[in-house]
Amino acid sequence: MIVLKAQTFHNADDLVKFVNINAVKREDVLEITTVLNAASATIHSLFFYGDSEKEEINKGFFGW
Repeated sequence: MIVLKAQTFHNADDLVKFVNINAVKREDVLEITTVLNAASATIHSLFFYGDSEKEEINKGFFGW
C-alpha cells in the first residue's frame, strides 16, 4: 500500500543522500520544505509517497 511518509534533515546534503540511497522517485515527492527556526538552525522536511512495507535506509548513516 502506498502511504504518505515524512523525513526531517538538519542539512540539505543529508536530504540528497536519503533521496539517492532510497531511490525516491521525483513523481513520489510531494513537497520539500525548509524552515529556519529561532536558534538559526535550518531544518529540511521531505514529504513523499512510499510503500508502507518498505523501511527506508536512514539510521546510522546520517549524523543526527
